[in-house]
Amino acid sequence: MRLLTLESVAAGIASSLLHVDYETAAVRSNDAKPPLSPERVKYHVTNAEKLGRWFARLPIGQAFALLQVVP
Repeated sequence: MRLLTLESVAAGIASSLLHVDYETAAVRSNDAKPPLSPERVKYHVTNAEKLGRWFARLPIGQAFALLQVVP
């Protein structure tokens, strides 16, 4: 196994995204459920998605200029 692949599998196991069945040497993904956001955050998530839809139509440079992103 390549070193990068082995490190990726190890990171997946350490973060509980993957499970190794040592008897069959199979690696399977665990069912990862996204965390539930608190009710007070849902308003912000809705508005962030709306902002994302607006900026998706713009070139990346223009979106960065409007958001005043400095490298």
